[in-house]
Amino acid sequence: MMPLAGRALAAALLVASPAAAQRAGENILTSAADAFGTSLGRDNFGLYTTTSVRGFSPTQAGNNRILGLYFDQLGGVTRGIRQGASVKVGLSTLAPPFPAPPGIVDTQVRVPGELGLGSTTIGLQENWKANYEIERELRFGERAAITFGGLAEYRNIVNGDPGRLWGVGATGRFRPVAGVEIIPFLGTFSRYKEFSGARWFTRDREQPRQQVDRNRIIGPTWADDGETSTNGGVVTRIRPTSDLDIDIGLFRAVQIRQSSNSTLVRDIDAEGFGQRIVISDPRQLRTAWSGELRLARRCVTGNLAHTVLASVRGREVDARIGGNARVDLGRSFLNDRIDVPRPAFAFGPTTSDKVSQRIYGVGYQGKWGTIAELAAGVQYNDYRKRIDAPGQPLVLLEDKPVQFNGIAAVNVSSKLAVYGAFTQGLEETGAAPPEAVNRNDLLPAQRTQQVEAGLRLRLPANLTLNTAVFKIEKPLIALDDQLFFRPRGTLFHKGWEASLAGNPMPGLTILVGGLLLDAGNTGEEVNVGQFACQGPSAGLVPGCGLGRRPVGRSPVSGRLAVNWRPDQGKSRWSFDLVVEGNSPQQATRDNLVTSVAGVDIDLGMRYRFKVGENAAVFRLAVNDLTNAYRWTVAGDGAWAPNTPRSVLAFVTVDI
Repeated sequence: MMPLAGRALAAALLVASPAAAQRAGENILTSAADAFGTSLGRDNFGLYTTTSVRGFSPTQAGNNRILGLYFDQLGGVTRGIRQGASVKVGLSTLAPPFPAPPGIVDTQVRVPGELGLGSTTIGLQENWKANYEIERELRFGERAAITFGGLAEYRNIVNGDPGRLWGVGATGRFRPVAGVEIIPFLGTFSRYKEFSGARWFTRDREQPRQQVDRNRIIGPTWADDGETSTNGGVVTRIRPTSDLDIDIGLFRAVQIRQSSNSTLVRDIDAEGFGQRIVISDPRQLRTAWSGELRLARRCVTGNLAHTVLASVRGREVDARIGGNARVDLGRSFLNDRIDVPRPAFAFGPTTSDKVSQRIYGVGYQGKWGTIAELAAGVQYNDYRKRIDAPGQPLVLLEDKPVQFNGIAAVNVSSKLAVYGAFTQGLEETGAAPPEAVNRNDLLPAQRTQQVEAGLRLRLPANLTLNTAVFKIEKPLIALDDQLFFRPRGTLFHKGWEASLAGNPMPGLTILVGGLLLDAGNTGEEVNVGQFACQGPSAGLVPGCGLGRRPVGRSPVSGRLAVNWRPDQGKSRWSFDLVVEGNSPQQATRDNLVTSVAGVDIDLGMRYRFKVGENAAVFRLAVNDLTNAYRWTVAGDGAWAPNTPRSVLAFVTVDI
């Protein structure tokens, strides 16, 4: 469940010059414009996240933006520079040019302001995890400013994850002449001694009959994960005239996985005993250059406003992956801790994966007073992929589709707007999962398309309803009866989404989101029957048929958040409640096994006070209040326990 508010208990005692409210005043629930998806600092809320929108990943689809420009993100952007991100679907895609299925994730970095401010946060997180963050702005005259940020975390064991994390970064803003703004940023973070959590596979593929301790590691201490990710770049905004915008972004991303291990417990019998396997990867490296040059020319004639857009986007990605080795630790009880010395793995050679992509687009945005808005675009996508796998012929893949997007909205009245939209995209398929015999193998890019229609209705009591129906189609990639991960048909997601958000009275914020999802598989290999497995699946996966429903999608999802600040929003105290619910999911590709439904409840409070003349806030939250245990779907036939209850607290002081 989402960590509702930040995390940490505190005692931050930094006293500096008086400062206006900054981080101490942040609250993701009061900042969110809708219930679709928002992140702010360390907090996330909404139906969707940066990795799941309408059941698909916008990050995998290449729909990341940073400060509004095209950005190929590798790994995470450190909170040392990251302010937050928003998920844009429906009417919110009117403004950003060239949207694509399933939606856009726009990341914002902390651009220095005008006052040279800062903040510090210190406290405890899940299971007494220590946390410290600091941010400080420095100004150099009227035309230059820099923000420095850093954080460090020491985690205790949660779901077998005693991780360590640190990150640092800096952003700048320079205005050398009138009409020119330059925003450079650079951030890096490193995590180590993290454990991604085991996956459990039962003989009958039903969820394990026994429970496991969610606060301990079951695998060897050496079977950890470690990663260093660096993201940097420069955004230049040039405004030579009042009707011409020139935006330029150039970005660099580097992801180094020093260690990567997966623990699998296979063939678990009714008594809870299974075969323990650890799959280990050698050092993995991914690098990327990406960027965008965009020109926008505006003109206004009467009550008609026109904007013509031209854009060139591109990326160069170079990855070295694969070469994994595995060790069999024998049969043991599913909750037993098995710690053996690290073997001398004989890693294989790695695979070289290089992508070169250029996207040339022209677009139009028009606005007819308060009556209607229109946005349309066409893009030529030149995609080339080069896969050099050891012992295999060199593979050269390319695709050069022409893609269209369009959205039209009409204001039926001052309170009601309706819209319809169509988008096309080209996205990476990703790599095969750990349980596949071709683990980490790469697949060609796939074409996607999305159609949707919806409305926005402004209701009494300062509430706004956004709702839409949509359909997304893309190739279906799934395991076959040989446990080989490959294309097997077409995958579609049809659904209805809704968000109700607003402030019905001073001091009260309400966010309600709901998703009804009809996800399905089509194609010659799709069937509703069951047939005998062959090869590696025999005896482990008794049903190998490919059902009509994909694995891991909840047909019904809901989110509710309430933030109440007494005394009409003037009290030092505020209280929040978040409820998240998901219906059962298909757990196996033949649709013979499903998971159970899950409901999580978070409670939290804030108390605002002063440290000297500086604004401060104390935050206390309990995530997953009921602490109910359940097994969740972690892949085709794979199970993992949900996250246990955690108590979080922190103090933030603006300086």
